[in-house]
Amino acid sequence: MPPAITSDFKVETSFTLSGSLSDYDDAAKASIQKVFAEEAGVEASAVALELTSGSVVVSATIYFASQAAADEKGSALAAGILKDEGSLLTALTTQFQSDGVSTTNLQVEALTSPQLAAAGLSVGAIVGIAVGAGAAAVIVAVALFHYLKKKKKPTGASSSAKV
Repeated sequence: MPPAITSDFKVETSFTLSGSLSDYDDAAKASIQKVFAEEAGVEASAVALELTSGSVVVSATIYFASQAAADEKGSALAAGILKDEGSLLTALTTQFQSDGVSTTNLQVEALTSPQLAAAGLSVGAIVGIAVGAGAAAVIVAVALFHYLKKKKKPTGASSSAKV
């Protein structure tokens, strides 16, 4: 489900559910979104889900308005519903039952820890900046060395005249 709200500040996780993709209709997907939205303190529209086969691999991305909110809520998710498979299963089962969605095939088979996706520059951009800054520092040092070396040499006309 594509999110209505996106930003650079997000928490990403994935987990595997038992069954097949057909077991998780729009109502089930909405229930999964609600679980993450409620735990993260965001609107359901800020939660993006992607379900793929391989049992059912669910990738969830939760978008936040700031890095501080992503950090805080990412920690809360890790200590809460994403603590372990049992915690997530309990939260999903409760929400599915509340929404009238079948829990017959609902099992959490695997869970990855939530990952904070930091806003800002990519690793490649940071490396590029560091290399560029290092090269600039070398050029400035060489130029300064040549300038000071030239400045110390006496000029031929002013120092050779004696009376």
